[in-house]
Amino acid sequence: MKTPRLIDFQRQFKTSITAEKLSKDELELVRGSKSFSRSERVEVYRYAYRARMIEALAEDFPRVRSHLGNEPFENLVMRYLQASPSIYASLSEISRDFPAFVAGEVNRDGYVGDLARFEWATVLVSQVADEVLSGFESLANLSPAEQLTTPIRLNAFCQLVESEWDVFTEIEPGAVPKRAHTRVIVYPYAEEYSVMSLSLPQWRALNFLSDGVTLANLCERLTHENVSPEEITHWFSIWSQRQIVCL
Repeated sequence: MKTPRLIDFQRQFKTSITAEKLSKDELELVRGSKSFSRSERVEVYRYAYRARMIEALAEDFPRVRSHLGNEPFENLVMRYLQASPSIYASLSEISRDFPAFVAGEVNRDGYVGDLARFEWATVLVSQVADEVLSGFESLANLSPAEQLTTPIRLNAFCQLVESEWDVFTEIEPGAVPKRAHTRVIVYPYAEEYSVMSLSLPQWRALNFLSDGVTLANLCERLTHENVSPEEITHWFSIWSQRQIVCL
């Protein structure tokens, strides 16, 4: 067999580690020894790769793993890696497309997919919880009149999550999840994250804020929700204290 260029060897070796089955050509890239055959030597790397991927996704989606069980979860991860081979240099990105994959693979009325989506939101917020975003101190210093006319926006580090299931309450492994239309915001808190339940008007208000609107404009948009300006002002007081909204 002709000796490949280094870059070609690296690509072929990666394929041998990540592929579902080894080909004869891929085995020929590796030398055997007295202690291990070619396939056994490659299998060491294949096992380590699979184990690390499973570990990484289990860290990001512990409740999905608990709900499905270890073996079904590991099988799901391997199908995910076959369908979506990692293109990222960092393990922190390997989970990015997992919630969408779970939603398509696990047909349980959407519960497991929504649970994965919620857990990924907590991961994203936790990753940036120690970042500093400007605009909170300035918001606190605005006068009531200025608050009405100054555009305010949702903290870009927050994640809004909506589900037909109560994915936000932990349940025992194998327990039947509760169907309940729930809306929450996941926001940075104490170098980790916190979760706040939202009413429908609050959910709509925070979605409006994604584009940046004034408090006066928001009151106009929510007039049909039977929400008073005093209530909206109270929301803003809480949201600004928790750094959910900023300038």
